[in-house]
Parts: sequence; C-alpha cells; structure tokens
Amino acid sequence: MEPAGLAVGLVGLAGLFNTCLEVVNKYDSWKSFGPDFRSLTAQFEAQKIRLERWGEAVGIEPGGLSSQHHGLLEDARILANVKDLLSSIQETCGLQDNIRPTATGKSQISGKHDHSGAPQGLKRQRLNWALRNKEKRIAQVGRFSSIVDDLHNLVPVQERDASANEAPWLLDLNKVLAEIEQEKEGKQTFYLATSPH
Repeated sequence: MEPAGLAVGLVGLAGLFNTCLEVVNKYDSWKSFGPDFRSLTAQFEAQKIRLERWGEAVGIEPGGLSSQHHGLLEDARILANVKDLLSSIQETCGLQDNIRPTATGKSQISGKHDHSGAPQGLKRQRLNWALRNKEKRIAQVGRFSSIVDDLHNLVPVQERDASANEAPWLLDLNKVLAEIEQEKEGKQTFYLATSPH
C-alpha cells in the first residue's frame, strides 16, 4: 500500500473503531432480562473493557489516530484485517433480535396462536423464547470475545501490571533492606573477629 493510501486507511481505522465502540455500548439493552443473563453481562463487559484498552494502547483516540500509534498498524495487511475485525464486532453487536416477548408471553414472530388459552401453552412459549434468546446471546458474546482476542493477537499490546506503579517504591525498599542485611553481616563479622575464642 502506498503511503498516502496507508495514511487514509489509518484515519479510517479511528472512525471505524469509534463507531464500533458506540455499537458495543448500545448493545447492553438485553441486560435487564434477569439473573440468567448476569454471567453473560459480566463476560460482555469484560471484553468491552479489553476492547477499549486495546484501542487506547494501539493509539486510537476519540478524535482519530495518535501520532504514537502501534507500528504494526503501518502494515497494510494487518490494518485491513483489523478493520475487518472491527466491522465484525459491529455486525455481531449490531444484530437486533426479532424475537421479543409480548405482554401475553408469545413471541412477536411466532405466527402461531394458542387458541386454547391454556396456561401450559404460554409457559412453553415463554420458555422457548427464553432459550432461543439465551442461546443467541451466548453465541454473540462468544463471537465478540473471540474477535477481541483476535485483535489482541494481531496487534499485541503490553498489558500494564498494577504493581508497575509500585516498582520505584519497591526498588527503594529492596535497596534499604539490602543495606540493612550488609550492615548486619558486617556487625556479625566484626563480632566474630573481635570476640575471644
């Protein structure tokens, strides 16, 4: 890819990533479906955080791409693949369910009516809707997780360790402890050398 084309591609990447984050943030409308979806919500939120951090780490900013962006994004093949993955996230998280329960508990697309009015039929329809919806959400969260993993594998970022901020303090402490140890050993050597045998 020519430098001008690569520059245009890099600028487009930032817009695609920001649109992708907007879609992901709107995707959480299904959180209110109850306790069965809590673990899915937690998994989705964890992957959303990983995606946001990945974007920051590779140099994607809200206004565009940072001048300090990840060097692998200069590779045209990697850039194209990253764009494809971000588009896949939009498609995965942008899917809208056509299956919604109505006040009667029947799905809007079923087209079948239980004319008997028996509660048994309503319970079965509600259960069928819940299972279909849950399976769909599990698959969507799984695809989203896989795509975020692919982004991390394609353009790896170095995760910052929480203890990295403590490193200077820890180094100072280790230095002080080493000096105390040396002083202690020095006193023991002096004591052994000066004590009568």
